[in-house]
Parts: sequence; structure tokens; C-alpha cells
Amino acid sequence: MRFEPNINLVVGKDGGECKTPIVEIKNLNSFRALERSVDYEAVRQLDEFVETGRVMEMGSKTTRGWDDGREVTVLQREKEEAHDYRYFPEPDLVPVGLTEKWLEEIRGRLCELPIKKQMRYVKEYGLSDYDAGVLTAERGTAEFFDEVVRAGGEPKRVCNLVTQVGLKLANEKGCSVAELGITAESLAGLARMVEKDEVSATAATSIFEEMVKTGREPQTIAEELSLVQKSDAGELEAIVEQVLSENAKAVEDVTGGGKKSKKARGFLLGQVMQKTKGQANPKVVSEILDKKLG
Repeated sequence: MRFEPNINLVVGKDGGECKTPIVEIKNLNSFRALERSVDYEAVRQLDEFVETGRVMEMGSKTTRGWDDGREVTVLQREKEEAHDYRYFPEPDLVPVGLTEKWLEEIRGRLCELPIKKQMRYVKEYGLSDYDAGVLTAERGTAEFFDEVVRAGGEPKRVCNLVTQVGLKLANEKGCSVAELGITAESLAGLARMVEKDEVSATAATSIFEEMVKTGREPQTIAEELSLVQKSDAGELEAIVEQVLSENAKAVEDVTGGGKKSKKARGFLLGQVMQKTKGQANPKVVSEILDKKLG
């Protein structure tokens, strides 16, 4: 980090205002140096004004350095006018005439710029500024996200899969999300499975990882790994009934209310998940428990 503050004072005198010559302090590389040099320069300029009465005028700007050991600014040079910098016209550079038609043609060849894309994600898809910023930080990631959404993936689900799983896997492999080897259609399919509660968000992570390893479709992987959630209310209700009959004390704690109620209900939900080997849809199980326990 480098600071180059410009400092001068406005001093009241005889009912008017006088401005001291501007000083630019060069190449400060810490907040400490910035604070102390500005404080020192303010006092130095006031002392100089009182002594000489010098005010700002053309060519009066100077640059100074900061001596950190002595804690003083040191004159480096006076600012030259433009001609002192040896500026010369370049004879081989001809004037360029810009027309609105030409500008529109150029604009038409541009891709959607990151800030516009980020704003669109927030407005159209309801993503947070943070998530939209992560997606648009790298062009390939944003374009892949757009492809998956066009393929039928629900935007928020796709965003979670890309930012929370895809970017992690890509970082481990030293590539971009678009180079992981999975198609937009396959990832859109996984997003739809999560949206329909066919698999949990946790299971989706495992499926995504397996998709990258094998290139197989998410439905096939979910079935092979027994990750498809059971949402059949009739089947789950029978399992819930069995759990309730086997755990009378927990049922009593839930229906009795009090401090133990929440913990006991969580225990019963866990027992159902255990009997279904984690395949039960927690949302459906929770609704059945509410119905049974009142």
C-alpha cells in the first residue's frame, strides 16, 4: 500500500482567507507514516506562512519525502509545469474521430460485463450480492452457471452447488468449475433433485463429487449410493409409528412439554432416520411427528 497525500492550509487573515502552497508527500507505506507526516506538514506550513506569508500560486506546488527516523518532511523538488516534463506531440499519431455508430458496434461485440451480470443475478434470481460476486469473479464460472440455469436448474440451488461444492473441487484440482468435466445438463439434473427433495443438500455434495470422479449421471449415482430420500408418507408413517411405540419415554417427554421436549423430539426424528438408513425425507418425517404428537 502506498499513500501520497496532498496537503495545504486555509488560513484566516484580515477577514479573508489565504491558502498555503500544496505539498505532496511521496511514497508513504504505512498508516503511521501517513498520520505523522500530515501532522508535521500542517505545523510546518503554518510556521512558514507566518514567517514568509507565501501563498499558493502557479508553480508553487512541491513534493516532499518523509524521514521516518527524524519524523520530518524533506523537500524533494518543486512541481514543474507541463512543458518542463518534456512533452512533445507524436507526429505518427493521427486524430481519431469517434462516431456513435462505431461505439454501438463495439458495444454490441462486448460480452455481458461482470458488474452487469452480478446485478442481473441479484435482480432476476434473488441471489445475495456476495454469492453473485463469487459467481462473477471468474468469467468461466459465470458462463457455466448461466448454462446450468438455461438447462433447467433452479438458480439458487445451482448457485449453492457451484459456490459451495464446485469451486472447492475446482480449487483442489487446480482448474475452473467449467473444466471439472461435468455437463451443464447433469448439474441441472442434480439441482432439480435437491429442489424436489429427492436428495438432501448433504447427499448432493457426495453426488457432485462422484459425478466429477466418474462422469455418471446424478440419478444413477444417487440410487447406487442409496442417497435417494424416501418421501412416501404412507411408508414413513408406519416407521414413525414403530419408533413411537418403541420409545414411550421420549413420547412422554415431547407431549409433556418443558425443557426435555425439544431434545426428545430430535431423538425420535433421529430414530426414524436411523431405521431408514438416512434415506427418509426429514421434512416429511417432521410433519408426521407433528401430526402424531400433537
